[in-house]
Amino acid sequence: MWKHIVAVTMLLATGMAAGKDRPLTEQDLERIAQKLSTSLVQVEIQLQMDNGEAPREVCPNCGRVHNQSEHLEQERPMVRAGYLLSDHRVLLRDPSIHPRFIKSWAVRFGEQTAGAKPVALARQQPAMLLELEGPLAGAVPLAFQANGKVELGIQYVLRDGRWYVSATAVSLAPTVFVRTDQKHLSLGSVPPLLTDRKGVPVGICLIDHLRLGDSWKGSPLDWPMVSMAEIDRLNQMLGQRAARAAFCAQLNFRSPRGEGDSAFPFSRFMPSETGGGQASVTEQTTLALLVGSDQVLVFAALDQGQTARLEKITLCPQEGEPIPASFVGSLKDFGCLVARPDQPREGAMELVPGTIHDYADQLLLTLRAEVWGKRQVVRFDHVFLSNLEVGWRNCVYPRFEGADRSVLVDLSGRVVAIPMPRRPAPRSERYSYHGDGESLSLPAQQCRELLADLACRYDSSNVPVTDKDEDRIGWMGVELQDVSSELAREKNVSYETRNGEVGGLVTFVYPDSPASQAGVKPGMVLLRLYPEGKPCPVDVKVEDERYSGMSEIWEHLDEIPEEYMDRAPSPWPSARSSLNAVLTKLGIGQRYTAEFCEDGKTFRRDFTVTASPPHYDSAPRVVSKDLGLTVRDLTFEVRRHLRRAPEEPGVVVSKVKPGSKAAVAGIKPFEVITHVNDGPVMNVAEFEKLTADQTTLNLSVKRMTRGRVLKIRMDRKAATTQSTTTQSAATAPAGPVASQPHNVETQP
Repeated sequence: MWKHIVAVTMLLATGMAAGKDRPLTEQDLERIAQKLSTSLVQVEIQLQMDNGEAPREVCPNCGRVHNQSEHLEQERPMVRAGYLLSDHRVLLRDPSIHPRFIKSWAVRFGEQTAGAKPVALARQQPAMLLELEGPLAGAVPLAFQANGKVELGIQYVLRDGRWYVSATAVSLAPTVFVRTDQKHLSLGSVPPLLTDRKGVPVGICLIDHLRLGDSWKGSPLDWPMVSMAEIDRLNQMLGQRAARAAFCAQLNFRSPRGEGDSAFPFSRFMPSETGGGQASVTEQTTLALLVGSDQVLVFAALDQGQTARLEKITLCPQEGEPIPASFVGSLKDFGCLVARPDQPREGAMELVPGTIHDYADQLLLTLRAEVWGKRQVVRFDHVFLSNLEVGWRNCVYPRFEGADRSVLVDLSGRVVAIPMPRRPAPRSERYSYHGDGESLSLPAQQCRELLADLACRYDSSNVPVTDKDEDRIGWMGVELQDVSSELAREKNVSYETRNGEVGGLVTFVYPDSPASQAGVKPGMVLLRLYPEGKPCPVDVKVEDERYSGMSEIWEHLDEIPEEYMDRAPSPWPSARSSLNAVLTKLGIGQRYTAEFCEDGKTFRRDFTVTASPPHYDSAPRVVSKDLGLTVRDLTFEVRRHLRRAPEEPGVVVSKVKPGSKAAVAGIKPFEVITHVNDGPVMNVAEFEKLTADQTTLNLSVKRMTRGRVLKIRMDRKAATTQSTTTQSAATAPAGPVASQPHNVETQP
């Protein structure tokens, strides 16, 4: 056995010892390998599933989280190298696996195994101390000499199904990192067990750097440790604090206006800013954290459309009655809203003083509260904080497994960092999902700055509104066409549009719109938007919106069965275009600069995101129960598609109830009712007034350029109609005339 180990050792370790001593020989390495092999053991960790969830581990090599379900599937334990410190104590690198996934521990030496259990965690290294149930015969604990000179690094590794001892010559003294407050000794990638040239252990290092001095030398039994009993006590303390500070927040939303997503039939698969995703949700539960007596952070990344429908916030503690809370504001940069409980609360989480650097290379605790339906599950764990990275706005953030979901806490129970989802930057793609912003573990220092300046951190456009305003969208007042590579060459904008990859050709400018007031004209190419205060522009991309407006529906309107009419797409393009979706996400009132190109020259115009006039989805509507239909005001995009001037009368039919008088009379959605009993109808208020308390209704109905007059008697169970068809002489028909229903009495 040891001949094989020594041979591999010689292949792996052929370095020269530091200083003036003679080089190490093969015999020296063989002697060191044989000596240390009696102190190196294998720690077997038997894993298990928990609630169908597989265990995960932070890899000590790459720092990423790996799924460990393969050990369960292959029915074998996860094995790690261990260092025997005494007859009953073994040290290993902390496996960073939550205890709920660990079924049992065992330590193997040769053919012997002994049960074990964790008893302590190191404060300043990612190490765990195990206690054996009994000694292992023939195993010799490591004997450390802290005053020895480090010349070799020893590692116990598993390769090709066998365990090997490798040795590497090392030199520690020359490389140091110096900061104004601390000096660190860099170890790079040296093996963890450090010895002198004779193989006498000097110390163990499980990280790639140490503070200068000899505190790391000697036996790890002398390291500052935290017992598992103390960890349990701290977790109980955190549980008590979490019971007062962590809530399951229930958000209740008003039901969306309208009869459905007829403007975009596939919107249930799309993000909320395009009308789908969470747009129809009326109840949501999420995590909330008490950060002040009257301040609660509710971790919900709601966009303007969702927040607009928010009606009620209820905080549900782990124990006790639900707590009503009121909306205060939505944060601009984070997927989080602030709520105020109806009564001041005690037990807010205390933030640590100082910066995140003060807690680097330390053992910390994590508190992770999850909401499953209406149930809150709180889990506790620990982490050795060794990875800090520069991120958003040049701040330093801690990186560890679960950083996007766990509250980081020091050993006194104060908060070091909290998980805070970033709001994704505005994007031009219509179908980019809303929740694609990164999630940060926000250090306490940044939390304090945020909470001290909340009034300036709110998004004034992301607030609850009345049902009348919930469907408001931002707009510029233009309609765009995709710029293909051929069109880009024709317009001399191939370079500016990256050969047609970005940009939208302006095909129409609405009168009195922001674009019209800025001098935008058809034929210009809109390239990109520059939001004020944002470092990156937003490229304009006109996505394929063929499903949001289908003119050919006029040809098949009479063929669609009544029960499927609600699913038919509207004939006009939706006002929720790609451009308007981006502007809505920027927020009403946000300033931005738009870049255009015309005749090969680029220029810019300044804008402020303005709410559009009422559009089809937000138009005032009236439901006539007697007729069995719903009508809406004609809005700007509907009038443009139907070629109706602002002064022309009419209301558009948005829904017809199957089997109703309107359905029997042959009225279809998307048709326009221009007159009632020969009186012009300019809006739904007039329609409601003209149809009230009538025994007979003469409705002038128009489908594109064709019209007819329907006579409906309201005092009979079956409607009687008389249909007269008219056609504009100036325009060709857009579709067939509505066929006469078979169950309708026809009058000459």
